[in-house]
Amino acid sequence: MPSQPGAGASVEQVTGTKDDIYHLVSVLSHAFQGAETAQQYVQDAAQAGDQELGLFFREVPDWQQHLATQAKTVLTQRLSARDGRHWHQEAQIWNLTLMA
Repeated sequence: MPSQPGAGASVEQVTGTKDDIYHLVSVLSHAFQGAETAQQYVQDAAQAGDQELGLFFREVPDWQQHLATQAKTVLTQRLSARDGRHWHQEAQIWNLTLMA
């Protein structure tokens, strides 16, 4: 199997984004996607008449939301610890300090 371009290169080398930040954003994105996808699985289980699976998949969004909340917390902590950035709580945006 041929290797993909950049195989073995870190995310930071390829994108300029620190690996830890990329990984946290990825976990956050997958958590939201998983919660959304679970809704389809609930419908599929209902159509199949499988109450056990339906119950299981109805709980998935709560788990995913918990995971997303944890990822957002860690991401916020990591980003706020970096120089030149601070979180503006009211506006829900990062402010960048371009000149000290």
